[in-house]
Amino acid sequence: MAAPTAGSSTNLTLCVAGFNAHNQLFPNQPKDSHTFIPLTLPSQPHPQTLRLLFSGWASTAFVADSTLHVIGWQRIAHTLDPNLAKGLHSGQGDHQAFYGCLSADGNPYTTGPNAPEILRQGNEDSPKLGFWAVAGNGSLAVTFKQAPDGKLAHVLQFSSQQEFWTWFRDPSAFKLDAEKQHFMLPGRPLQLLAGTGTFTLLMEGGEVYTWGDPRYRSLAREIADAPAERPTLVDALGGLKIVKIAAGGWVGAAVSEDGAGYIWGTGSPGGGDEKAIEPLRGDGDVMLVELEDEGEVLDVIDIGVGEGYLLVVVEGGRLFGVGANRNGQVGLGDGSPEFVEDWTEIPSGLGFRHVVCGPKASFVFRDSESIP
Repeated sequence: MAAPTAGSSTNLTLCVAGFNAHNQLFPNQPKDSHTFIPLTLPSQPHPQTLRLLFSGWASTAFVADSTLHVIGWQRIAHTLDPNLAKGLHSGQGDHQAFYGCLSADGNPYTTGPNAPEILRQGNEDSPKLGFWAVAGNGSLAVTFKQAPDGKLAHVLQFSSQQEFWTWFRDPSAFKLDAEKQHFMLPGRPLQLLAGTGTFTLLMEGGEVYTWGDPRYRSLAREIADAPAERPTLVDALGGLKIVKIAAGGWVGAAVSEDGAGYIWGTGSPGGGDEKAIEPLRGDGDVMLVELEDEGEVLDVIDIGVGEGYLLVVVEGGRLFGVGANRNGQVGLGDGSPEFVEDWTEIPSGLGFRHVVCGPKASFVFRDSESIP
């Protein structure tokens, strides 16, 4: 599963916490970090820009200036054309390795466990892709890259990567199932993310669509009138201008333009209430993130979803976390509980701006001057 591409410049620093058994956060230091520590790439310690492309169980991919770095079980340091580097997005991978991303002009670039670089796939006649996402069950969804004035989104779904690449290499010879594989939606895609068995699509107009495995309230909608396998609007978010989505495991999340955060699904499928995230225990499909200070509700700026845990950035640059913390991914420090039942503020100062969660590791962008 991919992490949403997020980046920093000279006034922001990327800090990381969590699972590091494969050196995917800190090379040559296979210990987990229970606090947020600034990331340093040994081969490029002071890049002007640093963007996260992918976070997996064993490998992490970044773009530092014009170099692709993959650290952990997989190791790559590949210098790219600057124009290509700054447009890479939608990184994908599996438990072990990063295997590809998309360029700004819609071309897929892929690598392999032992490949020292990423290579463009297809040719000038190949389909141009806007976004792609791979779910934990192996299914894959893509959107076509639209013309600047395009107002109709084409969404395709495949049961596996093998099926996707068969289509991509020769679309004219592949018969798509119009009912189950090819969907047309009004608007322009802004984000496409995957969880364990679901997909979530955010449109530029703020609409949110979900489809896939409907267990654990993971679609945030009823499926009686709209089949689970078809992209369908989340009615509970209707009328809201959603500006960002996040997904991980069986949990989805959204942030609205007016600073409200919403979550749905479950952080512990089959695990019982003793391992359930308190904010997800409600009866509704979509729940509001309610964080207060002296009776005042705090606006949500950003939200990240990992495997069984969540992090939220709120107004004032404060950071709160909840859920699984065995590897320190919530960032509460040494001695903190392995499971954080309810929202808890991370006691490491202010200046948080953005957050992205991988399966067991967290990435936060902070004001550089706020870091001790």
